[in-house]
Amino acid sequence: MWVVWLLFLVFPAVSAFQADRPLALRVLGVGVVVVFGAVYIIGAWRVMESGDFSSRTVGGFFVALLAITTAGGVLLGLDALAFGPFLASFAAFSLPAPWHWVSGAVVVLGGVAVILAADAFAAWGGFLVILVSVTVGVNVVRFLIDQSYDYDDVQQGLVLAQERERVARDVHDVLGHSLTVLSVKAGLAERLIDVDRERARAEIAEIGRIARESLGEVRATVGGLRAAGLAGELAEARAALSSAGIEVHVDGVPADVDPSHRTVLGWALREAV
Repeated sequence: MWVVWLLFLVFPAVSAFQADRPLALRVLGVGVVVVFGAVYIIGAWRVMESGDFSSRTVGGFFVALLAITTAGGVLLGLDALAFGPFLASFAAFSLPAPWHWVSGAVVVLGGVAVILAADAFAAWGGFLVILVSVTVGVNVVRFLIDQSYDYDDVQQGLVLAQERERVARDVHDVLGHSLTVLSVKAGLAERLIDVDRERARAEIAEIGRIARESLGEVRATVGGLRAAGLAGELAEARAALSSAGIEVHVDGVPADVDPSHRTVLGWALREAV
């Protein structure tokens, strides 16, 4: 998907090559466009496709794109404004909130300042509309994606709450029935202890058996209470493996997984590690 957008870099590249300047500068201008496109694609793949959202990686690529844009401003002039939508898009889908909004605003304001300083609003006003539209659009999409993740988390929380209520009812039923039986048999054993010792021993043995069965039922019931969240299990697995000297590499993020599959994968990860 990210490669398709590179088609829009053809325009500044062609403009740079057709500029009225020495051939070396024209080639250098085209080179800046090519380098920008390469860094953008590598950054998009590294951050958004591979899931490496670390501040070092995101910040490194974003600063690199800004530096190339600055160099492009020297070599390409106003044609370097074509890098603006790419900067806004990269920021929208890689930086955490609210910094992606801030970065988008900076990109737009920077474009406005450059156009006004060059007194080129008549020629570049249409592009400015495109820049604002793209910046707002990608940030709105990012907002909607974040909202969908929040909704999925709420839904998962509701499912877990319902499961807890079910487990609580089951535990109440198990303990209520078992404790009632144990109370009756304990009273019977107490009365038989001086009358019929053999039968009293049998009742005491039965009390032990019922207690063990009840404990097993409670454990089996409560065993389903602690949901295996994928994000939490991934963090615990990473910590456990790292403490054992094993390097861990994770492709993607838990939020990318279908919410209906996260619990199952969390249990699988817990059992595997």
